[in-house]
Amino acid sequence: MQKNKRAAIEMSMSTIVVIVLSVMLLIGGISLITNIFGAGEGMLDSSSAQVQNQIQQLFKGDEKLVVYPDTKTIEIKKGKKGNFLFWVRNDKSGIDGSNTQFEYDVSVSNAGNCGVPEDVLQSYLILGDHDTFKVEAGEYWKDGNALFEIPSSGAPLCTFNVKVNIEADGNFYAQGIMYVSIT
Repeated sequence: MQKNKRAAIEMSMSTIVVIVLSVMLLIGGISLITNIFGAGEGMLDSSSAQVQNQIQQLFKGDEKLVVYPDTKTIEIKKGKKGNFLFWVRNDKSGIDGSNTQFEYDVSVSNAGNCGVPEDVLQSYLILGDHDTFKVEAGEYWKDGNALFEIPSSGAPLCTFNVKVNIEADGNFYAQGIMYVSIT
């Protein structure tokens, strides 16, 4: 009988030790993951602030629209995707500026040396061709993203123009041009 009690005590002690070690490992793992994600979030905030500064530097003087990259050309290989970004500054002020409804339209404006109709090139634009948005007076709208996907076969090696038109309350507001080069 004494052997059974001793074995039961040893068994329960082993179980308690295993449980304590498991809890400690679980807490350590959660702590490690929290630290890793916390550090990544801090880096993201830092890079976001740097991007904000670069955007503000691109808006020189009274510019209302900025297209990025500022070289105004993107190169996309056949079978790959590529994009350009654009930002809009609401230069209106007061209550009228805060109630402004903006609209953008991204379209192929010149087929260049491609030898195919503009609507074929327009079909390569898979995201960001048209949308509406609001932005507070004096603030920036930073969500403009035109994404192209060039087919691996049938797409010509060429350069074509893409126009970004911005309207505010149905009236012309700003326009930018980007060149897309298929390589």
